[in-house]
Amino acid sequence: MNEGLPNKVSALRAFSSRAKAGTISLSLGKPFEDMPLSLRELAADILQDPRLPMDYSENAGFSGVRALLEDHYELPSGTTLLMHGTQEAIFAVLLTLLNPGDEVLVPNPGFLAYAPMVASLHAKPVEYRLAKEGAGFVYDIAKIRAKVTKKTKAIFLNAPANPTGSVVSAHFVRELAAEFPRLKIISDEVYGELSYGEPYIPFAAYAPNIVSVNAFSKSHALTGWRIGWLACTDRAFIARVLV
Repeated sequence: MNEGLPNKVSALRAFSSRAKAGTISLSLGKPFEDMPLSLRELAADILQDPRLPMDYSENAGFSGVRALLEDHYELPSGTTLLMHGTQEAIFAVLLTLLNPGDEVLVPNPGFLAYAPMVASLHAKPVEYRLAKEGAGFVYDIAKIRAKVTKKTKAIFLNAPANPTGSVVSAHFVRELAAEFPRLKIISDEVYGELSYGEPYIPFAAYAPNIVSVNAFSKSHALTGWRIGWLACTDRAFIARVLV
């Protein structure tokens, strides 16, 4: 059983509490737009439908919703799970993968929650630096390669990235997955629908060792609903996550 973590206010929350009224927060990735009225009305109508199941769902989440996700993103059947937001999805993946002493590569700059989640399982977060390019940052396989050891179990990838906005190409993702086939690439894609280039495709579609995690928090401004999902075409791994 894991030991209890110290009960103290995080430095990030302490800093945020000092912000003056009217300060623009760059901490939580909250969309500026509110939840669409049409979506509110649709949800209200659905809740009035007596055919709506009110019982517990399957452990994997309602099969109808999973089928819609798989159809929309052209993923194989049985390769998605519904989760309470991306953080539960990430934690479920880490619980499945890690033993004490294992290592997980996390990007720097990167989302602050990755390293604490790894550390809470008595594993070791190992930072890899994003390369500086002009006014921004880019992912660099050489910098990732330099940090991989025999203890490495997974690599975090976040694109579009929080907080840098860095994006990656399909070629980069395929190359990363091919170079490290024994590792799971945990791809946080919660901002995927907000990338204004190519249409969003879950990276999980590219290789069986990629796990895509996503949610409707950003794409549909549903931050409080905590509707998330993960996808992996390695069905054996999906089954392990459910155990």
